[in-house]
Amino acid sequence: MRRKRSNRAGFTLVEAMVVVAIIGILLGLGAPALLGTLPGLRASGAAREVLSDLRQARTAAIEKGVPAVVAFHTDAAGNPAVGTYVVALDRSDPPNHSFDPGTDTVLKVATLANTYKGIAFGTSAAGAGAAASAAGVDFLAGATVAFQPRGAATSSGAVYLMPAADAGGRTDRNRRVVLVTAATGNLRIERYQGGEWQ
Repeated sequence: MRRKRSNRAGFTLVEAMVVVAIIGILLGLGAPALLGTLPGLRASGAAREVLSDLRQARTAAIEKGVPAVVAFHTDAAGNPAVGTYVVALDRSDPPNHSFDPGTDTVLKVATLANTYKGIAFGTSAAGAGAAASAAGVDFLAGATVAFQPRGAATSSGAVYLMPAADAGGRTDRNRRVVLVTAATGNLRIERYQGGEWQ
């Protein structure tokens, strides 16, 4: 005795169109929320990259036994360059803890705008213990920090990152700061939230 096979396999055109319509509606509702998170994700990515490059400088100083410098707003030729920074070994004799293109060994040159669209160095929101900095980089020596062969930094300071669209002074949760502690060379990222850095 043979059983009859059902000819119904898969979806009808109407069922498929209903599913596509539902997916379209859900995407339409979720798109604004997703677009609102992009600046924060970019700021977090930029902060992680800056943190990683500062760690690279610290590690290079320890491994090579010479100071390593991170000079912000500077290009590989030592010229002013907004949103760019250079990681280099300080080969000056004696070390001067600044970037000298003629003598220092460049380890990396990075430009924020190339990787993180709309993210810039800067903050207009001072938070708990953090001063506002128009240039976005606040170290004792200006926009340069150096790490010693034992891992300590030449000064404590901060690198502020924010969506460029927020430069008008609006308080925004999308801001990040990378903090450097001089005595230990420790590095950490904080986020601007609820009117303070956390």
